[in-house]
Amino acid sequence: MYRHNTLDIGFIAHPKTASTSLSRVLQKNGWSSKTGHHEIDEPIPAQVISVIREPHDWHVSWFFHVAPKSSFAEWLPVFLREAGWPYGRFDGLVHTTHLIFYKRLQVGFDAVMADLGLQPLELPFDNVKGRAGRPSDEFFTPELSELLDPALIASYAALEAQLGDQPYLELPCPAKAN
Repeated sequence: MYRHNTLDIGFIAHPKTASTSLSRVLQKNGWSSKTGHHEIDEPIPAQVISVIREPHDWHVSWFFHVAPKSSFAEWLPVFLREAGWPYGRFDGLVHTTHLIFYKRLQVGFDAVMADLGLQPLELPFDNVKGRAGRPSDEFFTPELSELLDPALIASYAALEAQLGDQPYLELPCPAKAN
């Protein structure tokens, strides 16, 4: 988790959601971390920024990240079976107050920063593995889609429906409700 050095604002990174690019930009602009950027540390800040990515696209990004010698159709079932961790869960979501959607990354990030009284920052995409612009639906057959956790798909769809045409989604933080 990255924290702003003077304000009670944090950024919880999730793998394959531009977390490396975001962390690098934040680090250069007054944010720091005592832990890795994918780890959550206490106390949780009052305002928490996170990014979420459409599950199909997220899996395709993992595929290109690990660059297996197999096809996507061969790799996905093995990944899902052997991941050994809750592969599709966004651990920081329960703490998130400002949820940015990967597909609206720069626009959402700019709006969050402005709404929190911070200067917008340009996000470079310097850690992007090439898939030649191919959309995730080119990788998924209906059979492969059925392998994904239906709760993950439904959760993302519900959040996306709440987003509407907003640049990001402001969430109540149930972890702090007590």
